[in-house]
Amino acid sequence: MNTSYAIYVEDVFIPITSISLSVDKVDLDSGSSCIISALIVPTNATIVEIFWETDHQDIVSIEHIDKKTI
Repeated sequence: MNTSYAIYVEDVFIPITSISLSVDKVDLDSGSSCIISALIVPTNATIVEIFWETDHQDIVSIEHIDKKTI
């Protein structure tokens, strides 16, 4: 006698509940740089990419180190 079972797998979306930055404020002199990282909670969130941008591209450039650090 053969018995068959059906297995269903559901995708579970885990939302980000908070994002904290490694610094609150940055004051830089011309030509200097700073690394800013983001801590995403929970760490197993479904989507953990952060899109960094600036409104002042004439004075600030963003170089991505990884998905959570600039």
